[in-house]
Amino acid sequence: RFLGQNWVHCDLRDTVRELWERHWQVAHRHRIDLVEGSSDACIRGDNNPEQDKPRDMNIAMLNGSVFTPERNYSGPGVGVGQQVYPIGLYGSWYRNYNWNL
Repeated sequence: RFLGQNWVHCDLRDTVRELWERHWQVAHRHRIDLVEGSSDACIRGDNNPEQDKPRDMNIAMLNGSVFTPERNYSGPGVGVGQQVYPIGLYGSWYRNYNWNL
């Protein structure tokens, strides 16, 4: 929607990640923790194809490195990570591991 395309290709990965960071920063400024359920490895940084730990993008949100002046953030909670990390959001755990719940 923001880039005028239905699907984002890997050549726009940096642009999309920066856009996501800005959304998370706006929410953080208003003391809201966002969650996401994207499985797009290209955009999120597929450092973990098995999905047994948070991906790079999520780690930056959790440890607070996205909410620093170096990443153009100013406001409440500078350097403080978000407090929520979902596991199995939108049924992702079930789909990835073929568990019958």
